[in-house]
Amino acid sequence: LESKILSAEERATARDRTLYQELIDELTTHAQRMSATAAAVARLDVHSTFADRARRWSYCRPAMTDEVGISICEGRHPVLEEIQREPPFIPNDTRLNARQRMLVITGPNMGGKSTYMRQTALIVLLAHAGSWVPAAAATIGPGTRLVVITNPNNPTGAVLAPSAIAEGGEVAAAVESVNPVEEEFKMGWQ
Repeated sequence: LESKILSAEERATARDRTLYQELIDELTTHAQRMSATAAAVARLDVHSTFADRARRWSYCRPAMTDEVGISICEGRHPVLEEIQREPPFIPNDTRLNARQRMLVITGPNMGGKSTYMRQTALIVLLAHAGSWVPAAAATIGPGTRLVVITNPNNPTGAVLAPSAIAEGGEVAAAVESVNPVEEEFKMGWQ
């Protein structure tokens, strides 16, 4: 009896391994179809979420153009708009084009500079992902990079260095990182 009990555990473990391997072998034959189905469900999930947010928060369909630039009328930050009720979020306009390729935004601490930059970046990213955007109107041109400079070492907003010195260095580094002679739209929207 004792040997039957001891061997029963070994037999059960061996049977579990056999059943598990059979399951893996069977699933492997369907892996390509399951992967394609999962990808289709993921796309459906993304697009249904885009549609729900667009309807719920009155997003507009952005015009995608071959002309260099960004034109956002009454743009809103998609996260702050939802969580900040009082005071209500105030929409902002953004205009960049072949002549005005960069904005240097200055102002007091907690004045909304980072929010404005992130809002613009999010609107551009949403548009390029195929979503409608939180704005009254938006026209988004081609580009390869959107440069937003904030202080990543200072998420709390506490003053770590004199702002003019820190921000001046960041702007200088951004300007040096692009070639201003190229015909492409470089600074700000690249």
